Amino acid sequence: GAVNGAACGEVVRHAARGTGDRRYADALDAQLDWLARRAPRAADGTLFHLLDGHQVWADTVYMVVPLLALTGRADAAAAQVEGHRRRLYDTRTGLYAARWDEDRGELDRPGPWGTGNGWVVAGVARALRLAPHWPGDLRAELAGHAEEVLTACLAYRGADGLFPDVLDDPAAFREANTAQLLGYAALTGVADGWLPRPWFDVGADLLAAAGRRIDAYGRVTGVSGAPHFERPGTSPEAQACHLLGHAALRRAGAALSAG
Repeated sequence: GAVNGAACGEVVRHAARGTGDRRYADALDAQLDWLARRAPRAADGTLFHLLDGHQVWADTVYMVVPLLALTGRADAAAAQVEGHRRRLYDTRTGLYAARWDEDRGELDRPGPWGTGNGWVVAGVARALRLAPHWPGDLRAELAGHAEEVLTACLAYRGADGLFPDVLDDPAAFREANTAQLLGYAALTGVADGWLPRPWFDVGADLLAAAGRRIDAYGRVTGVSGAPHFERPGTSPEAQACHLLGHAALRRAGAALSAG
């Protein structure tokens, strides 16, 4: 992978500041230089997800946009969202396809993968949280786009509170991490003031639906399973999203109580 390491950038930055250990600062600098200059990308600067191909994936939005925002690169963060949006976003449905092949100039995995749409809205939500000040109208534009995608996804939610793995495919397996990612984004938007109060109930209910999939070992089951994310299973990503979602639930609840 070309970009997944950037998802570690926030904690590496925290370690650099908290410990004073130069190794962490050097690692963060190297990661940012990779994203800015050396990582494989399209002619317009949109990052490719893999080292061995020229594909743009929805996942990348979460992996790189929050770190770019956190480190004062709001314009670069917004540019990545826009590059992915041009290739993957369907204005008719309000949903993102999973993958685009730059060499062929066409979608490689055209279906609206639920988790991929979750990565987009969660990545935008986290970026807006980590960098509250954006140039011009960028913050409002990104927040509005995240709400559009959230709303479009909810149209595919079933009676169990969950979503098909591919949102518009009723035959796809019922998948739980989409609910966690969307719930995290909704609750973060409420906590940070760019989504209205009713989204709190939506976000809390999404997390509760995924919570009903937790087994006796504390694993969120029935998610797109690692390592290939093509069939139901478990994943480190789903465990992390569970923690992120419940942290956002507490933060949003506190914000509403205070306000």
